[in-house]
Amino acid sequence: MKLDLKKVKSFRDGFKNFISKGDVIKLSVAFIMGQLFTKVVSSLSTDIIMPPLTFIFSRTKDLSSLKFQLGSDIYINYGIFLQNVFEFLLVSFFLYIILVYFFKKVEQKDDNKVAAVNTQPNLNKNLEILEQQQIDILKDIKEVLSQK
Repeated sequence: MKLDLKKVKSFRDGFKNFISKGDVIKLSVAFIMGQLFTKVVSSLSTDIIMPPLTFIFSRTKDLSSLKFQLGSDIYINYGIFLQNVFEFLLVSFFLYIILVYFFKKVEQKDDNKVAAVNTQPNLNKNLEILEQQQIDILKDIKEVLSQK
């Protein structure tokens, strides 16, 4: 089987253009940051927050050890489920806080842009009024000088 070098080069160039676009790179960075953020929050939940709570409420090592025995070797591991639900809620809470902060900043920037755009017509109108006043003053000066 013979490789068509033009097709290989075309594929390589297309892939290079696709990757070099900023959106793909930003998406990749956001994905990696999201994975790392989830690990940090999971550790916060598992290692910092949950041990005191499980000690207070269930007197077991951690929630993941909580289970309900159905038979001799059959268990429902509801503790793992509760741990995952808690981690989900914790991650969701932190993401909500971050997104609300981010969107408020974006909204403030948009409001500043709108304010700047809205003031431009007012400035133009004020400039026209000042120019007309200048013309009127110059006409008055010309009239006074012509009377002398």
